[in-house]
Amino acid sequence: MIHENSQKTIYSRRIIFDLALFFCVLFFPWWSFVLIGFIGGSIFKNYFELIVFGSIMDALYGTEALAIYDFRLVFSLAGIILFSLAEFLKTKIRFFDE
Repeated sequence: MIHENSQKTIYSRRIIFDLALFFCVLFFPWWSFVLIGFIGGSIFKNYFELIVFGSIMDALYGTEALAIYDFRLVFSLAGIILFSLAEFLKTKIRFFDE
């Protein structure tokens, strides 16, 4: 069982990481979202924020110029793929302990 103080530390780190990811979405190139998102997905359990921030990126930057084969939700799909990949790799990596 996780102690209360440890649980607060995990939540505070997750909030700080979410703020960093939010600023990446707003001010940095798309590849910073992929890099920071994958790191966050690897560190935290059930990091669903990747999908949420991918949807925000589609709402902000998803134009017809980014459409791939007439599919415009590129960043949402990237968030889902990053989330799935991070969750899969966490089950395969031996030193990751949840």
